[in-house]
Amino acid sequence: MFKNLNPSALGLSGHQSEVIELALTYGFGGMDLNMVEFATRVKLRGMPYARRLIDSAKLRLGTFALPAGEYEYKAAVSLDPPGSPASIALADYYLATNRTDEAKRFLQETLEKAPDAAVVLQRLAEIALAEQNYDECRKSVEALLRLNPADPDGLMIRGQMQLARGDAVAASQDFQGAVKAQPNNARALYLLGRAYNQ
Repeated sequence: MFKNLNPSALGLSGHQSEVIELALTYGFGGMDLNMVEFATRVKLRGMPYARRLIDSAKLRLGTFALPAGEYEYKAAVSLDPPGSPASIALADYYLATNRTDEAKRFLQETLEKAPDAAVVLQRLAEIALAEQNYDECRKSVEALLRLNPADPDGLMIRGQMQLARGDAVAASQDFQGAVKAQPNNARALYLLGRAYNQ
């Protein structure tokens, strides 16, 4: 029998890599896809990056929920504390609908209410990196890494920023840290190789 993991039905949330790990660990043949998160990842980093984990896990996609409208996201945000998954979903909705300025404004307002919201800092850093606004990226990623110096997402973002600015030595150190935290992180291994070849 085909088993499909539906994290939202179980009240679970997490990064795509965490959901994939759960699916593989417990013998699921497929998983439901968070379409808003996936669309945002495609927009920020491209389709190959967005698909890499799903493709490497060889999981079938079960279903996906079509994105809710802005009203539904705002209603969810009003019920949850600042920096909650609903906050990120609203920011991702703004990004998916090409409203980057609104996403940044909303994330900054959320950060004022919850200054230690790592996921908010991460999203701000990702947006700044995609826009090649390296000063803003540096501010957000440094705040993220102050919360957890070994955060693999923070190390990856800072490494990509440093690589883009031509500092391959510093970038390789960050990618090594990301690989140490997540030994199977294919993107970190690829970027580490790229940094070594610069």
